Amino acid sequence: MCDFDRCFFFDERGMFIESYYLVGLFARNFLQQSPGSCVILDPRLVWNTLEIIARHGGEPVISKTGHAFIKARMRQEDAIYGGEMSGHHYFRDFGYCDSGDDPPDPDATNHWL
Repeated sequence: MCDFDRCFFFDERGMFIESYYLVGLFARNFLQQSPGSCVILDPRLVWNTLEIIARHGGEPVISKTGHAFIKARMRQEDAIYGGEMSGHHYFRDFGYCDSGDDPPDPDATNHWL
């Protein structure tokens, strides 16, 4: 479900999938496309996201939460992806901006999930 500001997902039973799972999943898949890249995340997402990013050869960078802070840090680090617990997802290929309309390649999102 997207409101073009945030993006949330539900499983096949209609159960909400928490953002801390999604940010790790998106990070993993972006790192498969661009190994060694930086991923920006908010401080609430350290539970599994740091491990996933490290396991897939990425560089996790924790940023202050908020649209302006995440975008600025993504530009500074040339990060491939950034995610927040709030459901905001930011993409290098989308001008370091957030989009609630899935990642830039929606077909890939369906495959990832």
